[in-house]
Amino acid sequence: MIKEFIKELVNQISDRDDIIFITGDVGHQSLDDIQDVLGSKFINAGIAEQNMINVAAGMANEGYKVYVYSIAPFLLFRAYEQIKLNVASRNLDVNLISNGGGYGYGIMGPSHHAINDLALIGGLENIKGYIPACSLDVKKIVVESFNSGPKYFRLGLNSNKIEKTIENGFGKVSTSKKAKSTFVSLGPLAQEISRIEKDFDHFSCFEFPFQNIPFSLEESVRRTKRLIVVEEHTKSGGVGEKMTAILQSKNIEFKMIHRFADHYQGSYGDQKFHRAQNGLDSNSLEKLV
Repeated sequence: MIKEFIKELVNQISDRDDIIFITGDVGHQSLDDIQDVLGSKFINAGIAEQNMINVAAGMANEGYKVYVYSIAPFLLFRAYEQIKLNVASRNLDVNLISNGGGYGYGIMGPSHHAINDLALIGGLENIKGYIPACSLDVKKIVVESFNSGPKYFRLGLNSNKIEKTIENGFGKVSTSKKAKSTFVSLGPLAQEISRIEKDFDHFSCFEFPFQNIPFSLEESVRRTKRLIVVEEHTKSGGVGEKMTAILQSKNIEFKMIHRFADHYQGSYGDQKFHRAQNGLDSNSLEKLV
């Protein structure tokens, strides 16, 4: 989705002079348009993610709105201390744009997986995470990027379109009066669930961490009493863990089925391969309904 994000961002910053965009030596062709618009305010920091975040923090401290881009494991894991101390704790206006969250770069092996990134984001103060399900969400997250404070955007590599209405951090994808299950997917995994031709309610998690859930999702779980959470993220610190705590605090009775990214696998394969290995593909998920 990075191409769609950059296209929308370029459309909205043409009359602004306070934008800085920094890349960690990735995404060159995808970033050509914004480099042309920003000129010297487009910075290639090289493969030096810790320094890149420190530069971004310094620019934000001087009043600039800063966008930092790299693939998810490099952007977050390599520079976590700098994000924690120099961006999040100081509540600076830095937008962390990551690509390939989960197994997005699965073919490159475990060093390029990012399946616990939201758990790390959830442990920081002031920062919000956004997980678009498809290219239709891009305009909304670009608008969110203009709000103040630090933000983390987990962009996927797949941009198939999924219609939905977003309420209180969740997108309502589909509902059915015949539903006997409630699906909650994380970001682009909504695409896998949309291929299942059965009756169920389907919501997509768009913001993380979240402190509550929409009333429509709460009522769906009350009605079906069967919650299926599907996330390309570890069990610990993810959507399923958070939802369970919220629903139990409301004394809602439900049975939960949880499919998640089990671990940093040593095997090599693309995102489709890793999803199948973890039961996150549409064929595996259809058996749960």
